[in-house]
Amino acid sequence: MGPFLLRQITLISNASAGGGRAGRRARDLANRLVSRELSVDHHPTNSADEARQVVLDAVASSCECLCVAGGDGTIRNVLDLVASTDTPLAVLPSGRGNDFVRAIGGPSSVDRVAQAIQCMAIRRVDLGAVNGSLFATVAGCGLDAEVGRLTEGGSAFGSTAGYLVQAIRSISSFLGYVIRVEVDGRVVWDGDTTLVACANTSTYGGGFMIAPGADPTDGLLDVCVIKRVSRIKALSLLPQLAVGEHTGHPDVTFYQGESVRITSEELLHAVADGDVVGQIPLQITTRASVLDVITECS
Repeated sequence: MGPFLLRQITLISNASAGGGRAGRRARDLANRLVSRELSVDHHPTNSADEARQVVLDAVASSCECLCVAGGDGTIRNVLDLVASTDTPLAVLPSGRGNDFVRAIGGPSSVDRVAQAIQCMAIRRVDLGAVNGSLFATVAGCGLDAEVGRLTEGGSAFGSTAGYLVQAIRSISSFLGYVIRVEVDGRVVWDGDTTLVACANTSTYGGGFMIAPGADPTDGLLDVCVIKRVSRIKALSLLPQLAVGEHTGHPDVTFYQGESVRITSEELLHAVADGDVVGQIPLQITTRASVLDVITECS
């Protein structure tokens, strides 16, 4: 028996993602899907609202597969529309970060994405929600939110090296905040803080390994709290954070839970999937097993 062929695939591409790379890769993918005798409807989009409307229409028409060409921010824009539906999500990684694809074991090349869509190897994964808004990788506040705020819409947040550069620049003026963190209703931290990161996946910022133990299938958030440290110590800690070697550091603590509440008397921005999404107070929760994703063929 030959492979099961889908009747219809909806492909959306973010025209600005990856400096135009998403559009080019999406066109290549569409051609490869057609060569595999699959039906594909490609929608290049120029705005978040346009992409959301395409996804709404696709889900309403019982599309067999939604494929998104872009980065983590492009994915986050449509998560609430595809989560908890029967429409599986495939990702053609074309942004500057692509942490979610790595976390779920998704393919990276155009040809392997086409093969995966044809095979339909589906994995169910968790998402997070910050003040009700879904995210795929990491949400939090503090230094990383300052990095996200400074680089939003730019090119530096999408690689480990780029994140480090922006973090170093932010540290020069960053003073830290007094933050209170509750995990599953229990106060675990209340004091001077550099950052709080609530992780569904182990990396963000293009491979920055903030929570090495995070697993997007365990129904839990991994919470990393870094207390306020001197600028010199922060600079020495950053390379350890980048590669996940900070788990035993005396200024770093980890927690796990289903619900995290973050409060402060100071005005703090929040970041999720590399984008600024609002301000404190934050209620961050896990949404277990709500998204079907297409992964590498076995």
